[in-house]
Amino acid sequence: MIARVFMAASLVAFTIDAQATTYRCEIGGRVTYGDVPCTLGQQTELAADPAPDAASRKAASGRAKADRAALEAAERDRLRTERTMAARNEREQAAIRRQRVACAKLTVRTRRASEDAAAMNGRDTAKAKTRARRAAEDEASQCRRGRS
Repeated sequence: MIARVFMAASLVAFTIDAQATTYRCEIGGRVTYGDVPCTLGQQTELAADPAPDAASRKAASGRAKADRAALEAAERDRLRTERTMAARNEREQAAIRRQRVACAKLTVRTRRASEDAAAMNGRDTAKAKTRARRAAEDEASQCRRGRS
């Protein structure tokens, strides 16, 4: 039990000592850093930064908390924007599907009206041709707009 306490105490002392001093060694133009002094070459002892005081730790904690809150707000905004864009995209795709269905129906109507006009004889031929022409105009105005 005493050996464990002594070992823990020596580890703590070694850790504190290792954190306190760092050595910069330059040997032949090559720079290395370590916790032991250089045996050869040029040596520079680097002092460790002092531990921050309670006020500095509290201020840093406050900044971290504010940064975390800002990050969470930005994430909520990003997710809201993504949901809005996805909903808009879905509405646009649904409108495109509805337009395609409507155009398919107009195409069928135009084809049938043309077939009926071709099969007509006599007095009703002019009415059938007018219906076919109007169906073709409806299809052209609603379905071929914007196509290259």
